[in-house]
Amino acid sequence: MMKKTMLALLALGSVLGACSTVENALEKTSESVEKASTALLGKSMTYQCANNQEVKVRAYQKGSSHLIDLQLPNKEQHTLAQVVAASGEKYQGNIYEWWGKGETAYFTNIMNGPQEGVECRLVKPS
Repeated sequence: MMKKTMLALLALGSVLGACSTVENALEKTSESVEKASTALLGKSMTYQCANNQEVKVRAYQKGSSHLIDLQLPNKEQHTLAQVVAASGEKYQGNIYEWWGKGETAYFTNIMNGPQEGVECRLVKPS
């Protein structure tokens, strides 16, 4: 009986420890996203993409949401909301995805599949 009680207590301790670790990881991820997106707020940037087209990006915050407006070469504008990314910043909206890190970003029409993204390079921040 004593062995079963000890095993149950050890198992409970392991579960509680794992919950704490997951909670800490989520907090760190949230802090990283907040720091990265705050650095871009209010800035407009121009990217030159591999398909020789230019995309303009403006980052801003509305309430607690971090958003970007993309202006495509055909003058279409799309608003994308920030989503969690393992690295860099990732935004999604409607059928588009914008994932950037440093001076490189990938613009994808999700309907074409994730392998169909176009690489874009920062030309000039405004």
